[in-house]
Amino acid sequence: RHAHGRRCAVVRRRARQFFLDPYPSTLIQIKTPVMLVAGTQDPLLDPDWARKLASHLPNAPVTIETLPTGHSPNLDHAELTASTLLSFLRAYR
Repeated sequence: RHAHGRRCAVVRRRARQFFLDPYPSTLIQIKTPVMLVAGTQDPLLDPDWARKLASHLPNAPVTIETLPTGHSPNLDHAELTASTLLSFLRAYR
């Protein structure tokens, strides 16, 4: 019974942290280039997630790459993802 009370306290604390989390408003502070990689076959995220997230990065140059992958492009298409990331990084040397 005592352990249950501790678990409930942890859940309550995490719930408070979740609702107090200022994300995504803190993204406005980012000024470095950002690349978002979206998979066209991602079953987990809204197809427009990258554009929506980019709208919270007004001070950063944002590149959105859409690849023919699922939720984990680094696993589904590792070489394509690596090539895409390297091209992005080379542009900001």
